[in-house]
Amino acid sequence: MDFIQYTLQWCKGEILEASLFGAFGLTILLSGIAFGWFGTTPHAKAMMIPFIVLGVIGVSTSVFGVVNNTQRMTTFAEQYEADPAGFIAEEKQRVEGFEKIFRITYPLAIAFALGGLALFFLFSNAHHQAIGIALMILSVQGLIIDMFAAERGEIYYKHILEAQQPA
Repeated sequence: MDFIQYTLQWCKGEILEASLFGAFGLTILLSGIAFGWFGTTPHAKAMMIPFIVLGVIGVSTSVFGVVNNTQRMTTFAEQYEADPAGFIAEEKQRVEGFEKIFRITYPLAIAFALGGLALFFLFSNAHHQAIGIALMILSVQGLIIDMFAAERGEIYYKHILEAQQPA
């Protein structure tokens, strides 16, 4: 398989992941609206704003991811056609750069989870507990997305290293 096919597979994986993240974000957004509209208890009403914020984050991140990676597929194909060796070298640097991000996002997700747990269990206020639940959901979303992105990144990086080997 030509190296560009691995790059395009990686982009398609990013698009799928962003689409799923957006679908979940839309579900959370609609849940927040439903909590506000149909909720009758203070805790249900308190869930409205945190869930709407969380849903908007998910949907907007998804739209950005789908649009960005769709555009990248065309750009990457053109760059590869023009200079295959240069493209592979640039991809290696790019992948090495975003692998460093995971060292930050994993602890950040854990911090969000712990912060959410603290808000939920240490405060009896419905708004604090709702924010705590939203932080825990955000943490789980982040861990799931990063886990799959890291796995795809490792696989793609192996293909980059193979492509740089002399034939």
